[in-house]
Amino acid sequence: MKPTISELQQVFYNALGKKATISENTVKKDLPLWDSINHITLISELQEHYKVSFTVSEIQRIDSVKALVDILEKKLDKPA
Repeated sequence: MKPTISELQQVFYNALGKKATISENTVKKDLPLWDSINHITLISELQEHYKVSFTVSEIQRIDSVKALVDILEKKLDKPA
């Protein structure tokens, strides 16, 4: 299962408190609100929305929407 950009936009909105236009090419530096504090909020929102958990290593690797999608796809494709 691949997370959709529209789903991710809603999660980013919940985390950042502001509508963010994102694409798979969006990187952290493109969104000034995606700072270290909001990164943790984003991770929390993602975990709640997709019912997954992230390792510290995965959290550190999420520096773009593409990296996020890649990690989420692997988690969502795993059998329960």
